[in-house]
Amino acid sequence: MKKRLGFVSNSSSSSFICEICGHDESGWDMTLEDAKMYECKGGHTICEDHVEEGDVYSKESIIKILKANISYCKKRTSTCETRDKDYYVNNEKDAQKELDKVLTLDLKDLNHEDELWYDELIENCDIRSSIPKKFCPICKLEFITKEDLLSYHLQKHNEKLLDVENEIKNKFYDLDELQRYLKGDVNEKA
Repeated sequence: MKKRLGFVSNSSSSSFICEICGHDESGWDMTLEDAKMYECKGGHTICEDHVEEGDVYSKESIIKILKANISYCKKRTSTCETRDKDYYVNNEKDAQKELDKVLTLDLKDLNHEDELWYDELIENCDIRSSIPKKFCPICKLEFITKEDLLSYHLQKHNEKLLDVENEIKNKFYDLDELQRYLKGDVNEKA
């Protein structure tokens, strides 16, 4: 029987893998910001190197996030238990105040106080986990994942993945033989 000695925490391990370059980051209680990655609304996780950050943090993006937050709070207020209503009502009011201020800001001519406020707002908006698809190289088809390439090929040739898998199992003795074939080093069995 194994015994654990020492401190046991409620921390959890997190791992993020870029779907473009395959870079991975993992650690305890790690966030997308810690990993220097984003997740788009399409669900793709990508390194910040693959995203033009200026666009992500634009006034337009912040406005969309604040409007979505307001809408979410309104929805929750109408469906939640009475004891939770105040929480959503207060969040909605705060988001509306922030939205009103953002709408009046000229981002090209911010004073120091407004600049600090806007930077804090960006940090609190959790942009990293919901960047619009128009900023994602995968969603824009600037980069096509292997899964999408395979799905396209199977659809185009009216093939089923299981049929292809069975064909590979029947034609090749082992993975080494398949990989040699894929590199062009050996001919396919008849």
